[in-house]
This record gives sequence, C-alpha cells and structure tokens, in this order.
Amino acid sequence: MPFMKSSKTISISGKTFNIEEIQRLIPELENDIIKKDRIIHEYKCVHDTYRQRIKELEEQVLFFQAECDKLRSVLEQKTISATSPHKGSSQKSSAEMLVDDLQNKTALTTVKQNDNNTRAKKVAVSAEPTLFNKEQNNTILKHHPKSVSDKRLIREAVQKNDFLRQLEKEQVIEIVESMYEWKVPSGEWVIREGEPGERVFVVANGMLRVTKEGKILRDIGAGNVIGELAILYNCTRTASIQAISEVQLWVLDRSTFQMITMKLGIERHSQMISFLKKVSIFSNLNEDRLSKLADVMDQDYYPGGHYILREGEKGNTFFVINSGSVRITQQIDDEPEPREIRIMGSGDFFGEKALLGEQIRTANVIAMNPGVEVLTLDRISFLNLIGELEALKRDYGDNERRRTHKEKRHPSNEMLNRERCAVMNELKDLQLKHLKRIATLGVGGFGRVELVCINNDKSRTFALKAMKKKHIVDTKQQEHIFSERNILFDLNSDWIVNLYKTFRDSKYVYMLLEACLGGELWTTLRDHGHFDEFTARFYIACVLEALDYIHSKNIIYRDLKPENCLITASGYIKLVDFGFAKRLPSGKKTWTFCGTPEYVSPEIILNKGHDRSADLWSVGIFTCELLLGRPPFQASDPMKTYTLILKGVDALDIPNKRMGKAATTFVKKLCKDNPAERLGIGVDGINEIRKNRWFMGFDWEGLRSRTAKPPLIPRIENAADHRNFDSYEVDNDIPTDEFSGWDEVHLFEWKWTDIANECETFLSKYGYGAVQISPPMEHITITSNGMPWWIRYQPVSYKLNSRSGTESQFKDMIKRCNKVDVKIIVDVVLNHMTGVGQKFGVNSVGSSNGTTFDATNGVESFPGVPYTKDNTNDQRCNHDIQQGDYSGSAYHVKECRLSGLIDLNQNDTFDASKHMWPNDLLTILNKIKNLREDIFGSNKRPIAIHEVIDRGGEAVKCADYKGLGRYTDFNYGYFVSQAAKKEMDWSKLTKLGPGFDYGNYEDNNVLAFIENHDNERDNNPYVVTYKNGDAYKRAVSFMLAWPYGLPRVMSSYYFNQHDQGPPNAGSNNNYATTSPTFDTSTQTCQQSSGWVCQHRWPEIRKMTLFRKSTNGAAVSNIQTSNNIIAFARTNKGYFALNGGNNQYTFNSIQTTLPVGVYCDIYNGDLTSDGCSGKKITVLSSGKATFNLEAGECIAFTVDSRIGNGKLPTPSIPSTYKLTGILLKKSTFMGQNIFIRGGHTNGITCTSTDYSQAKDPCSISIIHSLNVSFFYNEYLSWRQNDNYLDWHGAEFTQGTHDGYVSFGTPLIWTTNDKSDPQYQPINKYGSDYWMVQFYMDCSKLSNGWFELKGYEDNGIGWESDINQATCTGTVGGKASYISNNHMGICGSVNIFEWGSNNCIINSF
Repeated sequence: MPFMKSSKTISISGKTFNIEEIQRLIPELENDIIKKDRIIHEYKCVHDTYRQRIKELEEQVLFFQAECDKLRSVLEQKTISATSPHKGSSQKSSAEMLVDDLQNKTALTTVKQNDNNTRAKKVAVSAEPTLFNKEQNNTILKHHPKSVSDKRLIREAVQKNDFLRQLEKEQVIEIVESMYEWKVPSGEWVIREGEPGERVFVVANGMLRVTKEGKILRDIGAGNVIGELAILYNCTRTASIQAISEVQLWVLDRSTFQMITMKLGIERHSQMISFLKKVSIFSNLNEDRLSKLADVMDQDYYPGGHYILREGEKGNTFFVINSGSVRITQQIDDEPEPREIRIMGSGDFFGEKALLGEQIRTANVIAMNPGVEVLTLDRISFLNLIGELEALKRDYGDNERRRTHKEKRHPSNEMLNRERCAVMNELKDLQLKHLKRIATLGVGGFGRVELVCINNDKSRTFALKAMKKKHIVDTKQQEHIFSERNILFDLNSDWIVNLYKTFRDSKYVYMLLEACLGGELWTTLRDHGHFDEFTARFYIACVLEALDYIHSKNIIYRDLKPENCLITASGYIKLVDFGFAKRLPSGKKTWTFCGTPEYVSPEIILNKGHDRSADLWSVGIFTCELLLGRPPFQASDPMKTYTLILKGVDALDIPNKRMGKAATTFVKKLCKDNPAERLGIGVDGINEIRKNRWFMGFDWEGLRSRTAKPPLIPRIENAADHRNFDSYEVDNDIPTDEFSGWDEVHLFEWKWTDIANECETFLSKYGYGAVQISPPMEHITITSNGMPWWIRYQPVSYKLNSRSGTESQFKDMIKRCNKVDVKIIVDVVLNHMTGVGQKFGVNSVGSSNGTTFDATNGVESFPGVPYTKDNTNDQRCNHDIQQGDYSGSAYHVKECRLSGLIDLNQNDTFDASKHMWPNDLLTILNKIKNLREDIFGSNKRPIAIHEVIDRGGEAVKCADYKGLGRYTDFNYGYFVSQAAKKEMDWSKLTKLGPGFDYGNYEDNNVLAFIENHDNERDNNPYVVTYKNGDAYKRAVSFMLAWPYGLPRVMSSYYFNQHDQGPPNAGSNNNYATTSPTFDTSTQTCQQSSGWVCQHRWPEIRKMTLFRKSTNGAAVSNIQTSNNIIAFARTNKGYFALNGGNNQYTFNSIQTTLPVGVYCDIYNGDLTSDGCSGKKITVLSSGKATFNLEAGECIAFTVDSRIGNGKLPTPSIPSTYKLTGILLKKSTFMGQNIFIRGGHTNGITCTSTDYSQAKDPCSISIIHSLNVSFFYNEYLSWRQNDNYLDWHGAEFTQGTHDGYVSFGTPLIWTTNDKSDPQYQPINKYGSDYWMVQFYMDCSKLSNGWFELKGYEDNGIGWESDINQATCTGTVGGKASYISNNHMGICGSVNIFEWGSNNCIINSF
C-alpha cells in the first residue's frame, strides 16, 4: 500500500515521488493519450476502408466469374450442311474455307477460355450399395495382434485426424484392433495416382513420399493417417505415395470400416428402440416415431448419491432408466426428512409431467450406488416428434391419419396419370434406332444426356440419358440404376420428371425422359451469381413440394442440388436424377455413403445410418447455395469438405449481406447435427418448413395450382430449342462393351491339347465364353490306386506339368483358346502340398514331373518349391478341420489343416477361398499382374472366383468375400434341382436376380451352377447331375435361360466309383488320360470313351446360344402354373418349361418378339428350308400360342426366326461378283452411314435416271440379303436399291422408319465375336460400317469403281480423297484418277473416313 511521507511527497513500492511533479505531468500525459487515440482512429478508418475495398473486389471477382461462365454457351458447334457432291466431287470456295477456318479458330479460343474460367459442376459420389442383416451383425471382426505401443500409436494417429477423431470411442477401439500390418520395402508404391482406393493407412515406422503428376509434394512419417477418403466410398487416388525407406503400415479396408461403424450404430439404435417399446407410455407409437425418439434421446450417467431431480425445482426433461436404480423420495408434512416412496430400475421412467407442461418437480430422484445410466428427452423435442402426450392414447390410427393427411396434400391427379399412360402406350413399340439426336444437354462420368426426337420430328422432343454399362459395373452401381428406373416409373408428380421408356445395348443403358428445356437451375444460378430471397424462396418451395411427395411414398432422394433441378417452360422446377433415391420403410435407416460431397449430412459421413432427415439437411445447404451462389461447405478436396461439415453450420460466417437473419435461422434449423432435431422431421413433416417464418406470406396454394408467377421465365422458341443448356462437343469416345453374361464350362480332368481343340472347334461356335480347367501344377501320382481324381489337388511343386499335359502344352492351350475368345479359368491350389505320410518312390507314389518329395510327418520336404519342415504348419489347432468346424468355427476352417494336407505356416490355404481370411486373400490378389494387353486389352484384371460353401449354417459367409470377385452360390443349384426333381414348384424361382428377392444386386458377383464333381461321385447328392437325365437338362436349361450370375456348365466323365480318376489307357500305359471321341452326327461324346461331355448335349449347347442371343435383356412377362414356368427375355427371346405331368397350352402369351415364324432351338435346328423342330408363330402383337408336353422345354430367339425376314436370294448373273465395302467411322446413337458411287473414267454423267442405260456412271448391284439377322435392321432401305450411283435414293427404293435413304446404307460392325454385330469379313476392329452386295464388274476399268461416304445427323459428306496405291492382297494403283475412294469389284475394300489409306483383299 502506498503511504504519505509528507504533504509534498508520496511513496509507492519503496520509491518516493514529488506530488507537484506528478500533477505537472498529468496534462502532458493526457495530451499524449489524445494523440494516440487520434492515431488509432485514423488506422481504424484506413483498416475499414481496405476492408470495404476487399469486399468490393470480392464482389467484382464473383461478377466477372459469372460473366466468364456465361461464355460457355456463346458459340455453338459448327453445323455442316449436307450438300450432295456432283459426280462424287465436292469443292469449297476460298471464301467458304476462310469462314470455316475463322470459325474453327474462334471455337478453339473459346474452349481454352472456358477451361480456365468455368465454375465446375458438383459431382456426386457413392460407395457400393450396402446391405446389413442380422447375420452380418453377428459377424465377429478379425482382430490382429499388436503391441500396446502399436495400439497407442494408431489411436493417437486417429485422434489427430480431423475426420477419424469424430468417431465414437467404441468405433476407434474396434478400428485399432482390426487394423493389420503391412511391411513395405523401400521403393514400393503404397498408393498410385489414378488407381481406385479402398484402404486407409497409419504409418508406424519409416518415411513415405507424396507425389502428384511426378512432382514431390511432401514426406510423411510415423503417426500419420493417409488415404482416409477411400474408406468412405469408391474414389480414385489423387496422388501417389511411395516408400522411401522400409515402412511399417497398419491397414484398414473399406468393408471392415463400414462393418465397424454400421455394427455399432445398428446395435445401439436397435437396442434403444427395443428398450423404448417396453416403456408403457410409448406402447402405441409406431416404428417411425420410436426410431425418431431413439435418435433424439441423450444418454447421461449419474454416480451414486447424486440428485437427478429435486422436489420443487422447475424441469422440462423426461427420463428413462437404462441401467441401475434410483430412489424416489418426497417431503411429507410434519416429517423432518423426505420419505422414500419407492425404488425404480431399468425400464422405469420419471419426469413425465414435464412433457405435459407441468414443470414443477414433485419428488426427489436420487441415483443409487454404484450409479445409474439414463436416457433423457426434453419437452420441445418430444412435442416436435410426437405431439401432445394425451394424443398417444388415441394413436392406434396414426398411420391411417398420416396417410389421409398426405393424400390431401398430394391428391391423385387423374389428368397426369392419363397423359403419362397415353405417352407410354404410344411409345411401347419405340426402338432406340428411331431416336435422332438434336443436341447434348449434359455430360458426366456416367455418360451423357441427349435431346432427341422420334424419326426427325422435332416438334416433340425427349431427353435420353445414356449411361455407360462398363462404368456402372466397375463402380458397382447396378442396384442404384435398377432402383432409379423402378422408382421413376412409380412416381407421378408435376414436381418430378417423367420416365417413359428404357433401353439397353452392349455399351449403354438408356432412360427416355421428359425434356425440360428451361435448363438446369445450376446454369441459371451460375449466370446470375446468386439469387435474392424472393427468387430462392420460390425454387426452394418447388423442391419442398417434390420432397414431400417423395417422402410420402417412403422414398428418400439423397442428391438434392441445383444441378438436379430442371426448369420447365413455365419457370417451375422439377427434380431429376434419382440414381441415389431409395425406398426406405418408415422407421428404418440405410447405410450407403452416397450424395454430393458438399451436400452430404454428418450422419452419412460418419456412417451412422440415415433416413429422410438427410434430405432436410440438403434443403438447408440448397438454400445457402441459392442465396450465396456457392455451397457453404466447400474445400479443395472432399475430405476437407467433410471436416467442415462435421464442424457444423454454426461455424459459418452467416448472416451476411446476401443472407439475412431469418434465412440464417431457417438454415440452422434444417442443418442440425442431430437428424431428429431438424426442421421438418417432426410430427407435421414438411409442413413445419412451410410454416417457418422465412416462408411467411408465401402463396403455397398458388404454387400448387401453378398460378403463382415464377421469378424467371426461360426463353424457349420450340421443342428443339436447347439454348438454355451449355454446349458440348460430340463424344467420340466409344465406351467398352460390358457383357456380364458369358458362360463357363468346367472341362474336369480334360487334357490341355483336347481343351485347345475344343475351344477352336466347339466352344467358340456355341457361345461358351470360358473354360474352367483342373489344377495345372505338378502333383502326386499313385498308380496302385488307379490314379484317382484327388491327386490333382495334392501338389508337390508349382511346376506346370500335370497329367493333363506339359507346360508347353498348357501355354499353347491358353494361346489357342484366347485367340477364339474363350477365356481360361484355372482351378488354383496354393499354399498346401500333399497329405501327410506320402513319400516319393514308396507304395507306388510318384509325381507328374518326377520331382521327389517326402511328406512323412516331421520331415515334410518339398525340394521342388522348395519347402521344408520349417515352412509348414506347426498345427497350432492340434487337429485337422473337423466337420463341426464348418458350422461352428470360422477360425478353425481358415487356420487348421485340411484333411491332413500339409499347408504353410502362413496358415493360408488357397484350395478353396473359404480357408483364407479375406484380407490375406486381397493381399495376394493385389499382387497379381494385369492380363496381357495384346490379348485382353489394357489394364484388364484377372477374374477371381472364390469357393465358399455358404448354405445358411456355415461359419464362413459369402458376404465376407464381397468385393474380391465372384463367389460360388451353392444354394442356387439346390433350389433349381429341387424344382427339377418336382420337390419344389418352379414358380419359386421367379425371385432370382436383379429386381427380385433372391440374389438381388449380387447377380454379377456369383458363380451359378447346378453341380460339381463332388456331387457327381456322390450316390445321393442334394442336386441333380447327369445321372438324372431329363431333369438335369431342365435344370441346366433354366440356368442358361434366366439371367443370374456367371453360369457354369459341368462337363466330366462317368463316375462309377467315389475316387475314380478320368478315363485312362490302363496300367500298361501308366494310366495316361485318354481323349474323348465324338459322334459326328450328334456332336456328342461317345459313351465308350468314358466322357459324359454334358456341354455337348444338344439341349445344353443350344441353350448357350439362347443365352448369348438374349444377353443383356431383362426378364419380363413371367407366367407360372403348377410346376410350369415361362418368361420372355425382353425383345430377344422366350423360354418355357413344363415340369408337370400333363400337356400345357400357352394361350396368347406375350413373347415381346417381332412378328414371324420361329424355330424352337431346344428341340430342333434352323435348316436351309426352315426348322427341324417345332415352329412357333408370333403375331404382330408379339403374342403366340403353343402346346408344351409334360417334361418338355421350348426356346426361341430373334436369331431363330425362320427366314429372318429376308428376301429370297435372287439368281446372280455371271458378270456379277460378291463385293464388300468397310468404311471406318466413329459415330454416336442416331447417326447412319451411307455411300454413293459409280465409275467416271472417260464417262459423262448427265442423267438423274439410275439405270445404266440412262446414266452410265451408275453400277448395277444386287444386295446380299442372307446375312446375319442384325443386317436386316435397314432391310427396307436396301430393297430396290439396285445401283451404286451419285444421286441418292432411287425412285423405288424403300424407306426406313419414314426416312428416305441418302444412298446405299451401311451397317455398323465389329471384329469382336462376342458382339451380336460381329461380321467375319471384318478383321480390322470396331466402328467399321459395312455393306456387301453383288456388283456388275463387266463395264468397269480393270474392275475399279469409286465411292464416297455420307453421315446423316452429323457432318454430312466426306471430304475429298487423294488416293494413290492401295495395299492388300488385291490392291494396287487405280487405272484412273479420282477424288473419291477407289475400290475393286469382287474384293473386300477397306477405307477410313476422310483418309487416303486403303486396303483391298480377296474374300
């Protein structure tokens, strides 16, 4: 404390100061303070000025960015008009060439500018569709051993990661336990840029280097997480990571991460609902409301002795006891201490009066030792979700009231139904070829959306969405595509685009949709920069009407964004793109990660399970984007975006200049972290949003009646006006074909030379796409036992010499089979050797290549590998796999020895995949190299098929191997066999495959088969085999007729004994396998050879052709009766099976096939004069009537139509020679290629009459009409096309779909034998347009003629050609000069569009 020494001094902290001096300093100090205040004020003004300037500059940037974006649609692509060249020549004036050159340069400049300035559209992402059932919930995740320090390192790395730190404590513990070790040598790649990712890594030791496009970004050391985006969904790695020292990693794959997060979420949610059902006051609540209660209730813990409630306090919280007990006490008059009323335990509740509004607590609630866990619910949340408590007593009619309420809001619109049905009925016979492209409306990773019209009638247009099948299959989105189709067909609303029809071919699946020509809302938003609140409110209201309708159908949308909102001609909004939409029963959740990164909700990111509340979150983000011009959560990469989302909407810098307080409050209510607290999820649903203050005064009735005036009306002049969409270049990138339906035959124990011959002479001819062979490695031989079958599964080395042949014969077989497009699938045995006790040279034991070995217990030496006892299993299980293990212990199935077979101490037995852990199997598969490019093309991976016997009671499940390839479906053969043996009705099998119950989306991931060799040697198998005759034929035929999985046809030898080996030459010839012999008349194997050869049986081999002809076609028009099943493969084929005891009449059944007479290929063959079997007449309606005898099948396809609609082949004069023309040109759907031509050497072409008498430049031709069926697509154009001339359609030439021909039509062909448009003379590749006819060579100069191509719906005429000398077996130099292609009559002439190159070969 300071004190006064005298009247003139003062002492402070031991120092003495003069008071008068201090008083004199005060004015000076005050002046200094004033000066500094002035300086601070000046700096503040400067700061505010700069801050304001920054805001102005930011607004200018946004303005100029919007202006740059508008340039995208300034210049449209140049359209080349079609002008017919006179006599095959076409010249442009110098002025025309100058204009073209200027346009090209301008277009190039515009493209470059747009690339730099365009605001990119947001791209949706998705993981594989996820199914989770009770069986999976009981799955025990594999834990991998690790030290305490390793666990601490992983846990700390997870806690440092912005995304993973958001996980629950239990989930982090499970992640730590489930990670497995990977030691990476220096120089090896951990992640490669551009490759798909599905694993996350924690660096334990060593250093990694991150590079992008070869540029070093940074180095990463221990304690870091890398690659975490891959555990959320299918993504492509954006950088490469390489070990720059020896590195130790801990690894977790996506499927395990999803299992961990889903398992905990499902268990907790189900437990909560089960618990709430026991609470009496909730007994009347339906599943949906219980689910919402479970979401919104918090979990709290109180230690023993703690007062949870005190008498007399105010309260608004309701409690349910989860575990432990509480003591209830109450103050009684004249008693000094509160009296104990009762004890409450688990399942009891208290505080319910707080939910009624009576907020004064009337008793004490005290936690008893050791503590109590309670679930809590506050009054506001309860009222939002449930309503008044008294109403619960009357809640039995809740579902009916809700349904009635929604029907009032969404009344059935009979006019909409009638209009849509009328259009769909009108389009029922529409084919893809009838659609003509006008413009591209949008592009994406999936494919394109084209504006199309029918038969060039541009007064009526549609949007055709073309999705690449290969992309769909590669990203495992088949279920989403099927779901989109089915949902859109079911929806009928003014707020949703109509789907009218779907198509498919080998490259695309198509959806024909309603065209909304006002463009995407995203484009309008981009061009305006942002919307004011009036405009945004209108568009959000349209979206809410759509979502309300969708949710009323128990459908969630999951991909709301401006890109998916189309503006109609009247200015209203319709939702499009339902690829992520899903039917979700009330009260249920779904777990698939899908949506647009900027729009996904926190529960989707954290894999907690989501429902329609995720759509409400998206409405909040949608509102922000419309008002701000960009989504509120946006970062340089998706992972950073997800981190921002998890931080929550409260972290955003709003309200601001563009977004007021009311809008901000509106968004924050929609974007609550807890889904059960979001605006619109309560008892009043979307109506809660309509009542929000931000919508005060909005005309909802005017919106629904379409009388409210939209803020913006798009300019649209006609049905073909696409000005409101950005311009896109023509797509010349033709996607790869996707055929998931080729067949496999298992040639069990066949020799390599015999398989090679079979590939070339039979399998390729009848449509078998692959052959499964027996294990090729060197194996044990036991001559004393007649060389049984099982010796092939006891290898002694990995040398490729077996009883099927030598290594050179094995390689030759692969080469020859691949050459004819028959793939080889190898039955692989890895990591186990022979049985214990076998020794080379003892008891007639040897090896197929002479390699010695000693499998005596304790020796276990295999020098051919080499393996020794130190490498083999130490029998930690103390027993071989026992029968009970298969149902009781997945660990024993995978870790113990199989039937005494010596396996390696890695414990991975690749005899059947069920004996391997999926993660170990994945490691092996990832190390396998790509297939050879010269045979299979670039970046093609081997097909893996995993044997897992999962028939319902096994410990090892098929689902464990999901994502690793196909796996065997043993249930399939059982079910089909049950029907074939009349133990089950065939109608039960109509639930197979996509869109049905059994198999569902898994159809592309399974191997479907009836039997295997184990069944054939069993006297009482649970499936049918070749020993069952006709029943077996019916089973295999159904397998090949119904599209489910990859079907495998078994083909083996006659098993008379359990251990019997293949047919052999006897002991004198060391039991060498003998070859099958064939009956030339039936093409079957002779029984005397010992081979069954089921794949050659007439019924089975012809059903493989049925499958090939119907590939890609959906099942429709299913008809069943007592042991009878029939169905169409839409537009491609029809199959019927009578498994009953009596004849059955199929009366006026819908085949979906074109009119004509068809040959039943199951019982007969197409012949030169018709059919050797039954004939079926299909009327123009597609209907047919026929009888089917008991036990009989019938099958016919578009390929078996008698005559195939062809005209009779005319007689050919001697001067006419067969001539072929192939012109290479890449095209897109709706384009066709024609040619015109003739000969002009010294001849004046003066007439438009096409006969040679009047126009000597024309050449007489006779079309070859007896070619494969697809060529008849343009049959009408070829009819009366009698001349190759320069004048277009001839007077009598037919039209196709109302269109006149531009000349002689060509048809698209390929050299791919698996494609239905394959042509033998096309040996050059895809995109070769072809015509084949007989040409009159008599008046040509040394046989030379001219031609030029024309592309309709495209660039028109081909440019001039300066052809010199042609190569090929017939080529040479033309006898005269022309500016057209030059060909030779009687030859195959091969040209490229616009190229001077040519090849001329003989036929």
